[in-house]
Amino acid sequence: MPNYDKLLKAEMPTALESAIQSVDFQYENISDLMQANVHLFEELDCIAFAYQNRDDIFYVNREGRKLLNIETRIYEPESEIQSAPIFWLEESIKLAADDYEVISNGTIKENACELVTVSWGKTWVSGIKAPIRSTTGQPIAILFAGAERKGSKQLQTAGSNYKVTHNEFGSN
Repeated sequence: MPNYDKLLKAEMPTALESAIQSVDFQYENISDLMQANVHLFEELDCIAFAYQNRDDIFYVNREGRKLLNIETRIYEPESEIQSAPIFWLEESIKLAADDYEVISNGTIKENACELVTVSWGKTWVSGIKAPIRSTTGQPIAILFAGAERKGSKQLQTAGSNYKVTHNEFGSN
């Protein structure tokens, strides 16, 4: 039987930790942060994006940009595929509360998730949320790093989110 205790105590991958350290406590404000060298984030094998507010994503790494390029379903005509790239976070009280927790506590939130809208639809991603702090220690942005949820986990999360956001069920 696998040792699940080890899985629960797993540490953040060194590459991700190094990437976070490369920007955390390094910049005075968001304008300076936007000029940061992001090569460590580009090399990550996970989706990473940074935002100041939920409606203001200012960085998406190479793996995250792959979500933008997922081939549109075969039944959609070619002319409808030519839309501009879209990548935004869905509005949700629970997900925004996670952001508030990260900013107010200044700590990493594990087991975080986000519902991301891209041009072809919506997808759930799971991972961590980490504060990016200024040289004075004030949070200036949030970094999400993780992976897209697969198959049945997408459906399970969508159902759970619906229950949380719609406290009642419709009647027939």
